[in-house]
Amino acid sequence: QERHIPTYQRPPRRYLKHHLYLFAMEEGQQNIVSSFPPPPPFYKLYGLDGIVPPLPPSPIEGNYSMFGKTFTTQDVLPTLEEGGRKQLYPKENFSHIEELKKLNRSLNMKYIELLTFLIENPEQYQSKVEDIELILINMHHLLNSYRPHQARQTLITLLENQIQNRKDQIKSNNQGIQQVTKMFEDCVNILEKE
Repeated sequence: QERHIPTYQRPPRRYLKHHLYLFAMEEGQQNIVSSFPPPPPFYKLYGLDGIVPPLPPSPIEGNYSMFGKTFTTQDVLPTLEEGGRKQLYPKENFSHIEELKKLNRSLNMKYIELLTFLIENPEQYQSKVEDIELILINMHHLLNSYRPHQARQTLITLLENQIQNRKDQIKSNNQGIQQVTKMFEDCVNILEKE
């Protein structure tokens, strides 16, 4: 038995609404809608009639909450003690370079100790791994204390490059002005001779 497939299927209702809307647009029954929405109502505050626009909100100071977490506006590197770790270098008046060298030597020694421990007594390696982890965390913390200095130096280098680029542009513009001035003078001399 053959199954009869209708040649015309009724479109879904959402298509009918869309086509009715297009048909109404063609007939002129619907108002034409702008592709850009109108500006917000407070744009009138920024006119030339002497009205002072509202001031922006003041910067947040202290702690604030965002996405369920509390943040602080003070950009301070937390100490190792706050993170529950022991600090292996002095708290004040020390050379970062010297302390990093000391920690690096300690790391090498602890690694050699770990290797000898693994050869002699492989079950009790955990304490040596924890020592190495503590040294690496201290080195990482020392390096992170240089981040503000690195950011400042990066910004200084960026600004120096921008200044140099602008000086080069000014020099190039001045050379172009001199060439154009010379060409005008040559043109004036030619016109005066004729």
